[in-house]
Amino acid sequence: MQTLKKSFIMLTCLALTASISSCLNDDNDNDIKYADLTPTQKAAQTNEMAGQYAGHIYVLNDTTMKRDSIPCQWRINASDSSLTVSNFPVSIASYGLKNEGARNIIKAAGTRPLRVILHPYSNTAFDQGYYTFTVVPDNYKFSFTTEYEEKTHNVEIEFAYQMFSSSYTGISSTLYAVGEYYKQEMNAYFLIKGIKIDDATYNTGTPTYIYGKK
Repeated sequence: MQTLKKSFIMLTCLALTASISSCLNDDNDNDIKYADLTPTQKAAQTNEMAGQYAGHIYVLNDTTMKRDSIPCQWRINASDSSLTVSNFPVSIASYGLKNEGARNIIKAAGTRPLRVILHPYSNTAFDQGYYTFTVVPDNYKFSFTTEYEEKTHNVEIEFAYQMFSSSYTGISSTLYAVGEYYKQEMNAYFLIKGIKIDDATYNTGTPTYIYGKK
């Protein structure tokens, strides 16, 4: 199983490179373009991927050059091409926050359901059951209210489609909000661009990704 996991992640990295060069437009951070699949192909992909998953969400921590992981579960719904993380750990968004007060508010926010939309696009291994897709929340925003020290705060986490990062391996690269699925295993990048708490905005640049299986 460990070998399968390592092979899957390696395949993911290669697919990211290929998708960047062949299918996606880099002119604008949030301008997503991808090669079309037929309606039949899209239905086949989402139906195959649909179901309940268990795994972890990982934070690529540039400060310590280590991965931190938190268990999480998510579900893919074929009827609306959505992926919902039932217990998204909001605290991971605090990794890029330098303001102590803001960091404490986010750390205390607990877990929240996060819904994102899957947009399948084509790749050369589609017929072998290797599926690729972009994955971002509606309007790139995730908004909620939270309580901290007897005060209610309005929080808005902004996601990005692409992000430059020096990864835990020490290799600088551009990450994209894309995911891969193969034989009931999948991963997907959620790229946190910044956070707005009440009237204050903070740029964070926190890359995260989920990895798990049905």
